Amino acid sequence: MIEQLRSILDSLPMMIAYKDTNNNVITVNKSAAEFMGKEINELSNIPLEKIFPNDYDRYYKYDLEVIKSKKVKSRFVEKHEIFGRKIFVETSIIPIINKKNDVENLIIFMNDITKKHHLEIKNEKNEKLLYHQNKMAAMGEMIENIAHQWRQPLSAISTSATGIKLRKEMNLLSDKDLVESMTTINETVQYLSQTINDFRNFINPSKNEYSRFNISNTIEKTLKLTNGKRLAKKIEVIKNINDIEIVSLENELVQVLINILNNAIDVLSERSGDKLIFINIFVQNSHLNIHIKDNGNGVESDILDKIFDPYFTTKHKSQGTGIGLFMSQEIVSKLLNGKVSVENEIYLYDKKKYTGANFKIELPL
Repeated sequence: MIEQLRSILDSLPMMIAYKDTNNNVITVNKSAAEFMGKEINELSNIPLEKIFPNDYDRYYKYDLEVIKSKKVKSRFVEKHEIFGRKIFVETSIIPIINKKNDVENLIIFMNDITKKHHLEIKNEKNEKLLYHQNKMAAMGEMIENIAHQWRQPLSAISTSATGIKLRKEMNLLSDKDLVESMTTINETVQYLSQTINDFRNFINPSKNEYSRFNISNTIEKTLKLTNGKRLAKKIEVIKNINDIEIVSLENELVQVLINILNNAIDVLSERSGDKLIFINIFVQNSHLNIHIKDNGNGVESDILDKIFDPYFTTKHKSQGTGIGLFMSQEIVSKLLNGKVSVENEIYLYDKKKYTGANFKIELPL
């Protein structure tokens, strides 16, 4: 029976050690011995201090924790240094309890996860880089939106001020004209100030928390933030929105909607004739559905399944980074617990036939 058990333990790829409660190794399996570059008998009936002279007391702390609690300590990760090589080991400690309800021995299961650990760190760094790049890209788009929304008001202020100066020089400035012009300038300045407040509220980190909000108000906020760019391209928005309340992260949702709308605006800016964006919102199967559709002729079929890939873009390098839609998918799936997809759709509107991309967001209510 003991030989069969030894054969089973030696066939397992993980490292296994059998210890007493005084920090002595009774025996190990073949994988553990090979990992240490030793024979099994060299690692049997030996104090742990002789195997790990620098770290034996740290390892014994975990043993004592299990001995005291009489509970399994599972899958904790520790960094070790063996033969000058730093490794990461995932360890589980199982207590063997006798009839007196005392811990008699310990079984230690160990897996070398160094490669996996380094891969996770690399992926984490890449994800942080993507988030940073998305933040910078979003900031650039935000500045562009502000510029579009400010262009006309600034022009109005300039026109009013120039008109006042010219009429004053020609002695044609009446009190009525002066008051009207100053009123126009003041109203325009208030509009510019409100625009800054709208954008500040959007990027304010304190707003990034769960709350109950009405989706129709959220859509209006989003459209307000993209007004300048959209109106400059003469793009019409057709809305079919119900007053639906949802508990979620509103600012993150607005960021996703802005990414999708900006994508549609960029596509439609190259189109002549009607430029349309449809926003349909409805509840189905206890989920909020947001469909944003344009008439930009859709996405080419060979790239439709790549549109959410990081760094994939059909725009010129100076215009797109290829991370906006990727980050939108990340936000929807990881933060909003929803789904986002896209498909091409052929449809009729005002008796005209159109083709466009339809982005679909599905969120739990």
